[in-house]
Amino acid sequence: MMARARDVFAALIDAVVAPVPPLPPLRAGGASAFLERVIAASPRANAAALVVALLALDAVPLATGGARFRRLAPERRRAVLDRLARTPAAPAVQALQALAQMAYYGEDDAARAVGYDADAVLARAAVARARRSAAA
Repeated sequence: MMARARDVFAALIDAVVAPVPPLPPLRAGGASAFLERVIAASPRANAAALVVALLALDAVPLATGGARFRRLAPERRRAVLDRLARTPAAPAVQALQALAQMAYYGEDDAARAVGYDADAVLARAAVARARRSAAA
């Protein structure tokens, strides 16, 4: 069950972010590692709800005669998400999309591609803390 949820999550990231150059492709294993960290850090009920939501998302296209979400072409995945955004499931879809964006843009290569350098931010913060300490 967890392997399927990881595959659905990777397909979700691909649909939500749709990375094209200069954005890097989804890093192999990056989605899985992120999802596993989120699940490990979540209360048991929340972790179970996340897995169930991903598995439900995978099954949604079956209701209209399509393939599972993870097996659809990226543009078909986006169409499924767009349809779900106009249903009572919209808040759950938005939460899954936010997780997908965090997983992708949290990767160093993707963050740098959009102009965010975490190492530079940390270095500036260290300098600012040192200045505050010296002034105190």
